[in-house]
Amino acid sequence: MGSFYTQVLVREEDATHCAQLMKDLRRSAIVIPANNGISVVCDRESENQDIDVLDSVALTLSARLHTAAVGLLNHDDDLLVFRFFEYGASLGGLQIGITPLSLRGSITTLRRLLRPSASLIATIGLFLRPYLFQIQRHARIARVFDLPPRSVGHGYRYIKERNFSGPFDMAGVIEV
Repeated sequence: MGSFYTQVLVREEDATHCAQLMKDLRRSAIVIPANNGISVVCDRESENQDIDVLDSVALTLSARLHTAAVGLLNHDDDLLVFRFFEYGASLGGLQIGITPLSLRGSITTLRRLLRPSASLIATIGLFLRPYLFQIQRHARIARVFDLPPRSVGHGYRYIKERNFSGPFDMAGVIEV
């Protein structure tokens, strides 16, 4: 059995803005502090792997914070899904399974929303290599896009239950 988690990657340096918005929306969430301008919001309800809920949370964060947000869903480590939002508008998404042949969507939009300065060759390479477990691809994406390393493999449920796949520093993590 693989990993099941969701998160929203928000282009917002101050994680307290994300946490306050989630609190205002009366949503249970855990917010991982930003790494180079990307905060990670782990919403409790979206952990049920409901893409509509994940889209709603990402769209709302994007619209209300006037920024980019990318919903991320790892389903059983077989499928990694990204949903793109910018200033409250949906920009499509990207999904990939074990092989590069399963790739659907825009790699360049993912790069533009998360780390425009990331190497285009390295970004494309993330999706050309087959991965048996999508958590491994997520870890490589986090390195190339300089996302918070402790967010890899973790969603609301894993953090709440302290069921970590490796060392996890709770410093600065905000629970609402």
